[in-house]
Amino acid sequence: MVAELLLWPILVVAGFSAILFTVLFIQRFNRALKERWIEQRQNALLPVFHEFIAGDASLDQLVSHVGQSVLVAELIILNFLHDLTGEGRERLIEAARRLGLIRRSVRELRSSSWTKRDLAAMRLGIYAIEETVSELERTLHDPRAEVRYTSARSLGMIGSSTATDALIDILDHPELLNAPRVLEIVQSMQNQISEPIKVLLSSPEHNVEAKLLAIDLAGDLRDYSLVDLLLQVLHSSDKEKVVRSVKALGKIAAPQSVEPILILAQDRQWEVRAQALKAIGLLGIDEGIPMLIDNLSDGSYWVRVNAAEALGRFGEKGCDALLAAQANPDSFAQDIARYQLERMSRSTNGDLPPRGTYDVEQPRQATTAWQHMA
Repeated sequence: MVAELLLWPILVVAGFSAILFTVLFIQRFNRALKERWIEQRQNALLPVFHEFIAGDASLDQLVSHVGQSVLVAELIILNFLHDLTGEGRERLIEAARRLGLIRRSVRELRSSSWTKRDLAAMRLGIYAIEETVSELERTLHDPRAEVRYTSARSLGMIGSSTATDALIDILDHPELLNAPRVLEIVQSMQNQISEPIKVLLSSPEHNVEAKLLAIDLAGDLRDYSLVDLLLQVLHSSDKEKVVRSVKALGKIAAPQSVEPILILAQDRQWEVRAQALKAIGLLGIDEGIPMLIDNLSDGSYWVRVNAAEALGRFGEKGCDALLAAQANPDSFAQDIARYQLERMSRSTNGDLPPRGTYDVEQPRQATTAWQHMA
């Protein structure tokens, strides 16, 4: 009796399992058939597309060959558009319009499925035509972050003046996207990103978070054309703006930023001093070595750390200064010098740069004279 009671649940479970297996098998079989059909249609249509791009086949002939395989044609068009420019690209855009592909993508931006909206935004970025900018702008406030990101990136790929205006709005609302994604968006704009950053930095109407993001982007993109604006930001009363501008200038490595960075290495705010000292190491400013040595004794830990790390970038001269600092009567300088030398030793498997003839007393005298001149 007990065995019979157990048998029915087992049979039911086995039946469900068999049905599930059958459904999965059929789905995979159908998917394989579909993929094989798509591959066959692509192979059949590719020669016609080559002729059309070269001007040897008309649009009517292409449409006739495509027939009902519109989605397959779209895959081919999108793949070609990644590499094509000029007349060939224009012909493919004309074909996409005739086949209704652009209209379909615009329509799917309003789909209830966020994945369809996301894919539609991606396709419109590849098509990169001005007439779709207004539609993509609407999706910058989509409830899904993925769609907002893809739309912003597509606007960057279009690169028109209208698209640039839309991206300024995105940068002005950094809460809509995270910083790494914003960086990828602006990188897709290639040489057109300078203008949005200039607008954000030079206009007082934009919020602080947007300006800070613009400063970071200027440094990450190493855009030399933005150096003058960054130098102006160094006069700001906002400490965070100054710190980030120094960091950005250190990445860009513009010669005209050397003197302002040396001045900021003596700033009363430790955050500014710390970043300026780091920039001295990044830019290899020899005149800043005395300041680096003096700041090994600074009361702020991060100032000392950055000063020691910056000295480590000066090879023999920096190594000599750190070795000499171990005899400094100041315990802060001794500790940070030993710490940095140990880090350098580990990174080079124990081989520190050979000691040179750098006179560590000379820099200290130079520092004093420089401070008087300042």
